[in-house]
Amino acid sequence: MDEKINLSGMSFNDLLKIFRLEIECNSDFYDMAAHSMGLHYPNKLTALLDTLDVKRLRSALFGLSFAEGTTQFIEFYIFHENGTVAASALDAARHQENKSIWPKVEPLSTHPSPWVRGAVLRYAGHILKDAAVPLLVAGLTDPEARVRENAIDELDDLGVDDPEIVSMVRDLLSDPDANVVQAAEWFLNTQKY
Repeated sequence: MDEKINLSGMSFNDLLKIFRLEIECNSDFYDMAAHSMGLHYPNKLTALLDTLDVKRLRSALFGLSFAEGTTQFIEFYIFHENGTVAASALDAARHQENKSIWPKVEPLSTHPSPWVRGAVLRYAGHILKDAAVPLLVAGLTDPEARVRENAIDELDDLGVDDPEIVSMVRDLLSDPDANVVQAAEWFLNTQKY
Protein backbone atom coordinates (compact mmCIF):
# COMPACT_ATOMS: atom_id res chain seq x y z
CA MET A 1 0.00 0.00 0.00
CA ASP A 2 1.41 3.38 -1.04
CA GLU A 3 0.72 5.87 1.74
CA LYS A 4 1.34 9.59 1.51
CA ILE A 5 2.42 11.87 4.32
CA ASN A 6 0.87 15.33 4.48
CA LEU A 7 3.47 17.70 5.94
CA SER A 8 1.49 20.92 5.66
CA GLY A 9 0.63 22.54 8.94
CA MET A 10 2.91 20.28 10.98
CA SER A 11 4.80 21.68 13.93
CA PHE A 12 8.57 21.82 13.86
CA ASN A 13 8.78 19.01 16.41
CA ASP A 14 6.56 16.77 14.30
CA LEU A 15 8.60 17.54 11.19
CA LEU A 16 11.78 16.86 13.12
CA LYS A 17 10.47 13.45 14.20
CA ILE A 18 9.86 12.62 10.55
CA PHE A 19 13.25 14.03 9.56
CA ARG A 20 14.95 11.80 12.13
CA LEU A 21 13.31 8.59 10.89
CA GLU A 22 15.75 6.20 9.30
CA ILE A 23 14.74 5.58 5.70
CA GLU A 24 17.00 3.58 3.40
CA CYS A 25 18.05 5.17 0.11
CA ASN A 26 15.32 7.80 -0.15
CA SER A 27 16.74 11.30 -0.02
CA ASP A 28 13.42 12.66 -1.34
CA PHE A 29 11.85 11.73 1.99
CA TYR A 30 14.33 13.90 3.87
CA ASP A 31 14.08 16.66 1.26
CA MET A 32 10.31 16.88 1.74
CA ALA A 33 10.59 17.29 5.50
CA ALA A 34 13.50 19.74 5.14
CA HIS A 35 11.54 21.74 2.58
CA SER A 36 8.69 22.23 5.06
CA MET A 37 11.11 23.07 7.86
CA GLY A 38 12.98 25.53 5.62
CA LEU A 39 9.77 27.28 4.58
CA HIS A 40 8.16 27.49 8.01
CA TYR A 41 10.97 27.13 10.56
CA PRO A 42 14.26 28.23 8.93
CA ASN A 43 15.82 29.48 12.18
CA LYS A 44 15.20 26.19 13.92
CA LEU A 45 16.53 24.25 10.95
CA THR A 46 19.74 26.30 10.79
CA ALA A 47 20.27 25.64 14.51
CA LEU A 48 20.39 21.90 13.70
CA LEU A 49 22.95 22.01 10.89
CA ASP A 50 26.00 21.09 12.96
CA THR A 51 24.22 18.08 14.44
CA LEU A 52 23.09 16.39 11.23
CA ASP A 53 24.54 13.41 9.41
CA VAL A 54 25.47 13.83 5.75
CA LYS A 55 22.16 12.76 4.18
CA ARG A 56 20.11 14.99 6.48
CA LEU A 57 22.55 17.88 6.14
CA ARG A 58 22.23 17.71 2.36
CA SER A 59 18.45 17.79 2.69
CA ALA A 60 18.57 20.62 5.23
CA LEU A 61 20.59 22.71 2.77
CA PHE A 62 17.96 21.98 0.14
CA GLY A 63 15.23 23.05 2.56
CA LEU A 64 17.07 26.25 3.47
CA SER A 65 17.30 27.20 -0.19
CA PHE A 66 13.59 28.07 0.03
CA ALA A 67 14.04 30.35 3.05
CA GLU A 68 14.91 34.04 3.25
CA GLY A 69 18.02 35.03 5.17
CA THR A 70 19.81 31.70 4.98
CA THR A 71 22.44 32.45 2.35
CA GLN A 72 25.27 32.77 4.88
CA PHE A 73 24.56 29.28 6.22
CA ILE A 74 24.43 27.81 2.74
CA GLU A 75 27.59 29.65 1.70
CA PHE A 76 29.49 28.21 4.67
CA TYR A 77 28.82 24.66 3.49
CA ILE A 78 30.16 25.09 -0.06
CA PHE A 79 33.56 24.36 1.50
CA HIS A 80 32.45 21.28 3.45
CA GLU A 81 34.91 18.40 3.47
CA ASN A 82 32.26 16.01 2.16
CA GLY A 83 31.87 16.58 -1.57
CA THR A 84 28.18 15.68 -1.62
CA VAL A 85 27.45 18.23 1.13
CA ALA A 86 29.44 20.93 -0.68
CA ALA A 87 27.58 20.08 -3.90
CA SER A 88 24.24 20.36 -2.09
CA ALA A 89 25.25 23.77 -0.75
CA LEU A 90 26.20 24.89 -4.26
CA ASP A 91 22.85 23.67 -5.58
CA ALA A 92 21.09 25.56 -2.77
CA ALA A 93 23.04 28.74 -3.63
CA ARG A 94 22.03 28.24 -7.26
CA HIS A 95 18.40 27.85 -6.25
CA GLN A 96 18.61 31.07 -4.27
CA GLU A 97 20.12 32.85 -7.28
CA ASN A 98 23.08 33.82 -5.09
CA LYS A 99 25.34 35.48 -7.67
CA SER A 100 27.59 37.20 -5.14
CA ILE A 101 29.51 34.04 -4.26
CA TRP A 102 30.83 33.31 -7.76
CA PRO A 103 34.37 34.45 -6.81
CA LYS A 104 34.31 31.76 -4.09
CA VAL A 105 32.68 29.16 -6.32
CA GLU A 106 34.93 29.50 -9.38
CA PRO A 107 38.05 27.97 -7.75
CA LEU A 108 35.97 24.92 -6.84
CA SER A 109 35.82 24.02 -10.55
CA THR A 110 39.05 22.06 -9.95
CA HIS A 111 37.93 20.49 -6.67
CA PRO A 112 38.96 16.83 -6.25
CA SER A 113 35.31 15.76 -5.81
CA PRO A 114 33.34 15.20 -9.03
CA TRP A 115 30.20 16.03 -7.04
CA VAL A 116 31.56 19.52 -6.39
CA ARG A 117 32.86 20.04 -9.93
CA GLY A 118 29.47 19.03 -11.32
CA ALA A 119 27.66 21.38 -8.93
CA VAL A 120 29.98 24.22 -9.96
CA LEU A 121 28.93 23.63 -13.57
CA ARG A 122 25.24 23.64 -12.62
CA TYR A 123 25.73 26.83 -10.62
CA ALA A 124 27.73 28.54 -13.38
CA GLY A 125 25.29 27.56 -16.13
CA HIS A 126 22.33 28.86 -14.17
CA ILE A 127 23.91 32.00 -12.71
CA LEU A 128 26.41 33.08 -15.37
CA LYS A 129 24.42 31.91 -18.41
CA ASP A 130 26.47 32.33 -21.63
CA ALA A 131 29.54 33.49 -19.71
CA ALA A 132 29.74 29.94 -18.31
CA VAL A 133 30.20 28.32 -21.73
CA PRO A 134 34.03 28.09 -21.59
CA LEU A 135 33.85 26.41 -18.19
CA LEU A 136 31.11 24.06 -19.42
CA VAL A 137 33.11 23.15 -22.51
CA ALA A 138 36.08 22.31 -20.27
CA GLY A 139 33.73 20.06 -18.29
CA LEU A 140 33.11 17.96 -21.41
CA THR A 141 36.59 16.48 -21.01
CA ASP A 142 36.50 15.93 -17.25
CA PRO A 143 37.69 12.44 -16.24
CA GLU A 144 34.49 11.85 -14.23
CA ALA A 145 31.28 10.94 -16.04
CA ARG A 146 28.96 12.88 -13.73
CA VAL A 147 30.86 16.09 -14.56
CA ARG A 148 30.70 15.46 -18.30
CA GLU A 149 26.98 14.78 -17.98
CA ASN A 150 26.44 18.03 -16.03
CA ALA A 151 28.42 19.96 -18.64
CA ILE A 152 26.22 18.61 -21.45
CA ASP A 153 23.02 19.29 -19.52
CA GLU A 154 24.01 22.89 -18.83
CA LEU A 155 25.07 23.51 -22.43
CA ASP A 156 21.72 22.10 -23.49
CA ASP A 157 19.84 24.34 -21.05
CA LEU A 158 21.66 27.35 -22.50
CA GLY A 159 20.75 26.32 -26.04
CA VAL A 160 24.37 26.38 -27.17
CA ASP A 161 24.57 25.70 -30.89
CA ASP A 162 28.20 26.50 -31.71
CA PRO A 163 29.26 23.87 -34.30
CA GLU A 164 32.56 23.14 -32.53
CA ILE A 165 30.78 22.52 -29.21
CA VAL A 166 28.10 20.44 -30.92
CA SER A 167 30.89 18.32 -32.43
CA MET A 168 32.44 17.83 -28.99
CA VAL A 169 29.09 16.70 -27.61
CA ARG A 170 28.57 14.40 -30.61
CA ASP A 171 31.91 12.75 -29.79
CA LEU A 172 30.48 11.89 -26.37
CA LEU A 173 27.95 9.56 -28.01
CA SER A 174 30.73 6.97 -27.69
CA ASP A 175 31.43 7.76 -24.03
CA PRO A 176 31.75 4.64 -21.83
CA ASP A 177 29.15 6.01 -19.40
CA ALA A 178 25.49 5.47 -20.34
CA ASN A 179 24.33 8.66 -18.58
CA VAL A 180 26.80 10.76 -20.58
CA VAL A 181 25.62 9.12 -23.80
CA GLN A 182 21.99 9.77 -22.86
CA ALA A 183 22.75 13.44 -22.09
CA ALA A 184 24.58 13.79 -25.42
CA GLU A 185 21.67 12.21 -27.30
CA TRP A 186 19.21 14.54 -25.54
CA PHE A 187 21.38 17.59 -26.33
CA LEU A 188 21.65 16.63 -30.00
CA ASN A 189 17.93 15.92 -30.26
CA THR A 190 16.86 19.15 -28.57
CA GLN A 191 19.36 21.16 -30.61
CA LYS A 192 18.11 19.26 -33.70
CA TYR A 193 21.54 17.94 -34.74
